Amino acid sequence: MGGGGGGLHAVAAVYVGAGSGRLRLYRVVSAHPNFPCAPCYALLVFCFFRATSGCAVADTDTDLDGTPDCNDACVTDPGKTAPGVCGCGVTDADADTDGTLNCNDTCPTDAGKVAPGQCGCGTPDDDSDGDGAPDCLDSCDDRIDDDGDGTPDCIDGCPGDAAKAAPGACGCGSPDTDADSDGVAVCNDRCDADASKTSPGTCGCNVADGDTDGDGTHDCYDRCKVDPGKTAAGICGCGTPDVDTDNDTVMDCHDACPEDGDKQAPGKWWVQGCVGVQGCVGGRCGC
Repeated sequence: MGGGGGGLHAVAAVYVGAGSGRLRLYRVVSAHPNFPCAPCYALLVFCFFRATSGCAVADTDTDLDGTPDCNDACVTDPGKTAPGVCGCGVTDADADTDGTLNCNDTCPTDAGKVAPGQCGCGTPDDDSDGDGAPDCLDSCDDRIDDDGDGTPDCIDGCPGDAAKAAPGACGCGSPDTDADSDGVAVCNDRCDADASKTSPGTCGCNVADGDTDGDGTHDCYDRCKVDPGKTAAGICGCGTPDVDTDNDTVMDCHDACPEDGDKQAPGKWWVQGCVGVQGCVGGRCGC
C-alpha cells in the first residue's frame, strides 16, 4: 500500500522473464481523484536485458580498452575487441600493403611475396632466361651465346670457338683431330701419319726404332740387324767376325792359315838351299 498526493493507491508487482533480464509488471489500484483509470498497468523497467553489461554482471574491462569484458571477444588484448583474421593478441596489420596480413605473410615487408620461395624475402624468384632456375641461383644467362654453337657462353669452355665447347687436348681454336687414329691428337703427335709413333725417335716417323739383335744399335742404323757382334758387314760380312787370329793383317775369313802368321794358304814353304820340284826338302809344307 502507498499513499501520497491526497489519494490512496495500491501496487501489486508481477515479474516477467527470468534472471537479470526480467521485467517487473505493476498493477496500480488508485482512489486518487486525478487518476481516473483504475485499474491500469504501468510497465516499469528495473532491469532491461543487459543494456550495457546487464544486471548481476560486473562491468569489468580487463584490458582497459574501453569495452567491458562481456562485450569484448579479446578481453586481454587492448588493441582488439574481436579476433579478426589474426586472432587475439596479434594485430591485423599489413606492413607491406600487399593485401595479405602479417600473420599470414612470411615476407611481411616484401610486397612482392608472401613466402620466401627459392630466393628469400626481398629477392624476386625471377627466371630471366626461362631455364627453370631463378636468377638468384642461376649464374648463367642462357640467352648469351657469342659463337652461336648452342652452348651459352657461361658454360662454354670455348665461347669464341663454334666447333668446341671445351679446350680438349689441343685447346680452343684447334681441332682435336687424330689423323692416324693412334689416340693422340695431331697437335700433340709429331708423327701424325704414323700410327705406331707419336715422335720421330731415333729412326724417324714411319720407321720403327727396333733393335732386332739387341746390340744397342737400332735396326735403322744397324747393317747387320741379326748379328749382335757387328753393326756393319766389315771384311767378313754379317754373321762372321772380322778376326785376325795370327795377326798377319789378313782376317781369318780370308786366311787359310789363320793361326800361321807367315802364311795365308798351306802352299809350300821354300827354305834357302831347298831344291826339288815336289815338296820341300829339309823344309815344312802346309800351314
